[in-house]
Amino acid sequence: MGIIKMNRNRGKDISYEINDNGCWECTSHRKDRNGYPSIYVNNKNHIMSRYIYERFNGDIPLGYVIRHKCDNGSCINPSHLETGTCLDNIHDKVIRNRTARQCGETNGASKLTQNQVDKIRIDTREQKFIAKEYKVSTRQIRNIKSNKSWCIL
Repeated sequence: MGIIKMNRNRGKDISYEINDNGCWECTSHRKDRNGYPSIYVNNKNHIMSRYIYERFNGDIPLGYVIRHKCDNGSCINPSHLETGTCLDNIHDKVIRNRTARQCGETNGASKLTQNQVDKIRIDTREQKFIAKEYKVSTRQIRNIKSNKSWCIL
């Protein structure tokens, strides 16, 4: 068991247990509705992993999220935490098979096939014409062309 000491004015100490993977699993604080431990500091509620990352590693760039290298949302080990974009986080979920959602045409909500997406990616016409042909939004075409949607593994 470990303890991260808090300044008296900053809240109660953080207790954790170290599992076989080296994860520091928080035992002293409640989890939020998404299953992440949270902490109340300076009159504000924080996701514990964000708070720990900043305390040990510095500021989190604006718009970035904290990713768990260990895939354990309860882990607060600073060496298991890294910053990244939401897209990075989604990609982690896909390549580590942590999502029930399926990629590409195996996703039941998909309107396009892999063959259509391949054609869209090489199509040089204006996006509005491509979107009209495939009956999707121009935003979807833009996301496909910039590899923000449809899996690239």
